[in-house]
Amino acid sequence: MIETVRRKTVGKKNAGKKTAEENIEKKFWARVFATQHNLVLAVCDEELIEKELKMRQEGKKEVLKIKVSKNFYGGMLVNEIVVVRLMRKATIGNFMGMRAVDIAEKNGFIVKENIILIDEVPHAQFVKLSEVR
Repeated sequence: MIETVRRKTVGKKNAGKKTAEENIEKKFWARVFATQHNLVLAVCDEELIEKELKMRQEGKKEVLKIKVSKNFYGGMLVNEIVVVRLMRKATIGNFMGMRAVDIAEKNGFIVKENIILIDEVPHAQFVKLSEVR
């Protein structure tokens, strides 16, 4: 289910040349989890991996700590093209970071009103609902 970026070469003429997909800088960690009924996608901006974010819940004194864990987000380092392809296939999406959330928003998977900030870092999720017959 996970798409890989493949390098296409034809003879010596194109040997060593990269495809358009490979030329786009890899900026995201992404992991796909398959469950019985869903395909869950977790994406974060590359620089956030293994960072600990802090968030104070409204009306509470304790601080909630959230780790952008490689166990959850760190399946593969990918570019924007691959992220969008994975979003189209996923039924549940989890996005952490300005660029990851921006891609989800500009491709219509989330709306601005559903973006929250955790330690000033944007976070959003989506669930695709299907009609039960």
